[in-house]
Order: sequence, then structure tokens, then C-alpha cells
Amino acid sequence: MLIDAHINITHNGKWFNTNYNASVERLMDEMSQSAIQQCLLISMPFATTNQFVASIIEKHPDMFRGLGHIDFSINLNTQIEEVLTMGFSGIKIHPRMQGVNCNSNELTRFFTKLNELGTVVMIDGYFQTNNDRILLEDLQPFKYDALVKKYKNIKFIFSHLGAHRVFDAYFLAKSNENVYLDNSHVLKYFANTSLIADYCWVMDKLDEKIIYGSDFPEYGLTDYLDTFDKLAGSNKDIRKELIMSNITKLIKF
Repeated sequence: MLIDAHINITHNGKWFNTNYNASVERLMDEMSQSAIQQCLLISMPFATTNQFVASIIEKHPDMFRGLGHIDFSINLNTQIEEVLTMGFSGIKIHPRMQGVNCNSNELTRFFTKLNELGTVVMIDGYFQTNNDRILLEDLQPFKYDALVKKYKNIKFIFSHLGAHRVFDAYFLAKSNENVYLDNSHVLKYFANTSLIADYCWVMDKLDEKIIYGSDFPEYGLTDYLDTFDKLAGSNKDIRKELIMSNITKLIKF
């Protein structure tokens, strides 16, 4: 059972100001033509609604699980309960897009509540923002070390392998039992750069804590899976089957 644990869909099929097709129809079509049988859907802030993504999970519980998003401008603890009762398996936080510093004292009660519930939390791990409310230095993997140590009952997934800070992300996950990394987006985006060798090294050494994902709609299911297959095939120590199933350690499919 192959699971893609980083899938973005939207209610109108639009993906911000790009031409990518983020419709559930495209996703279902690609799933029917690929080896991917189940997906973790992400409700992306500013792109779609929790209600829409939850409705897709409800219609196809054998195929989908999901992560809901939070509006940080209104009551946070109430939203946690709302998101989890909608059928989501956890929460996605996008600091660079939402302008949120996860280490802010203002979020102490929020993370305390998530910790009490033992929630899965995915945090975007990429470095690019024009949001004046968050600095690039606040997005670095080591900035999250105190957070994950304080809230040990939260299962953290940092997406995109830490981008160019891949070794910092490696040591963050290596040092903290409750930290996982997903390999979405970067295996294609940084193709033909020296980072690919670094990603392969980390996927080998940390394969029990690497979660597979594509970052659909920016990459197709089969296209990204083929890229991962080739990298795993040329690096025999990468246990592909383990990486494909690691998400089930955190979320029941």
C-alpha cells in the first residue's frame, strides 16, 4: 500500500497564482493511473477551506486522511477542537505564508493544548518568504529544537527535508524522538544540484523517520514517485518501502 503524505487540493482547482491544477478530480485520475493508493490531504491556508477537504475525506475514507489548518487571527484552542472533530488527523502550520513564528510566547497555550491531545503537526520547512511578520532565520530547523523538546507529546513533521538546511533538519530529527521529515518537493525542485546527494544520504541514515510525499499539484503523483524510485534504486541502502509506510506510525490509514 503506497501512501503519498503531502497532497494539496483546493475546492476550485486553483493553486494560488499558478497554472497548476489542484482539483480533486485530477488527483483521483492520477491515483487511478499510479501506484499511489492512499493520500494525506493538506488543507492549505488561503487556498481552500477545511470544510472542503474534510468532505473529501468523509466521501473516501478508504483513500484519504488529512491535516486541517488554523486561522491564527481568531481563537486558537476552539479551532483545534473544530478541526479534529471534522475528521482531520492533525494540523498543518505554514509559518512563512501565515506569518507565524511557532516559538512566539503567544502560541504557548496553543501548543500546550496540542501536546495534551498528542496531535500530529506538520510545519512547512522551506525558506522563502516576503512576509514581513516572519524572518528567514526564524524558519531554520534549529529554531524548532526548543519547541519540539518542550512539547514531546506532539508528533512533528517538518516538510521538504529542511530544503538547503537538510543536515540541520537531519540533526533536529536525530536528536528528537517526536520529529519526522517529509521528502516532498525538493527531490524534483533541486534536481541536478549537490543537494540531491545530501538528501539521499539523509534518507539512508534516517529512513525510519522520513515520510514520503510529492507536494501535488506542483508535482504529479507518478512523476515524483518515479524520481524517488530512481534515487532509491541508485542508493541501495535507502529502504524505500519503509519510507513509504512511515506515515502510518503517526496516522492510522
